[in-house]
Amino acid sequence: MLVRDPVVDGVLQGHAQDLSPRTVRHHFLRTTGLTQGQIRQIERAQRAAALLEQGQSILDTVDELGYFDQPHLTRSVKQWVGHTPAQIICNSNPEACRSIQDGVVLSDYHTGVLADFR
Repeated sequence: MLVRDPVVDGVLQGHAQDLSPRTVRHHFLRTTGLTQGQIRQIERAQRAAALLEQGQSILDTVDELGYFDQPHLTRSVKQWVGHTPAQIICNSNPEACRSIQDGVVLSDYHTGVLADFR
C-alpha cells in the first residue's frame, strides 16, 4: 500500500512546515522509510547521473553538485543509482567509454588534474 503524507510532500516541495524538526523526521521515516537527508542524497545522485548522461565530465559534476571529491561522487552514485559514474558514461556515450577503458584520460586523485597519457 502506498501512503501519501502532506507533510512530506510539502517539505519535498520546499514549503515550510509549522511542525518541529522531530515531527517532520518522524513523518519522513514513517512514510518513506528513509530520512530526509537520505532523500536529498538520492536526489543529488540522480542529478549527478543525469549530468553524466548528458556528457558532463566527472570533475565538473563533482564541482557543480558540491561533492567533496571524485571518490565521494562515485560512492554516492553507486549507492543510490546502482552504477559508477564511469558505467553511466559508458552506457550513454560508448566513445567516451573507450577513452576511460584505454586509460587515455586519467585524473590525479590528490589534485584533480586531468592528464593525457596517450
